Amino acid sequence: MNERSSSRVLRKTLERQLAGAKRVVLLAVGSDLRGDDGAGTLTAELLSEREPTRLAVVRGATAPENLTGEIRGLQPTHLVVVDAVEMGRRPGAVALVPLAELAGEAASTHRLPLGLTLSFLAHELGCDLLVIGIQPRSTSLGAAMSPEVSAAAKEVASLLRELLDPAAG
Repeated sequence: MNERSSSRVLRKTLERQLAGAKRVVLLAVGSDLRGDDGAGTLTAELLSEREPTRLAVVRGATAPENLTGEIRGLQPTHLVVVDAVEMGRRPGAVALVPLAELAGEAASTHRLPLGLTLSFLAHELGCDLLVIGIQPRSTSLGAAMSPEVSAAAKEVASLLRELLDPAAG
């Protein structure tokens, strides 16, 4: 599938899955200190500049499990997570990632696996869950974000803004 048709598929899927969404929470995950791992937080920053009325942005950074109470309080009908995800694609590729693909992460004493946190939230809230993955080039400590991932984060923010607040275009 080429880049253009991949973008169309993502747009159509998000249109369908966000149709009728009353309250969407965007959970941004990642570390700005690790280059492309900041894809989710950049998306959140861009959306916060002009946040659509049906969207609340929550910055989970490297410990999204600490914000489950805040997210529950927002009572979303849809939870959209944006994170850098290794998908074996070209840097900057964007795709919806099945929750099962996030299950392989290892836990540490300071961080729960993202898949576990998201499964808990989706179950507790009874909301629809969408994980938007952006393929990183490098997540090395101190690396700069690659132009491809920066462009992808801008594309995701623009698409979500358009779908959730079409009048603001």
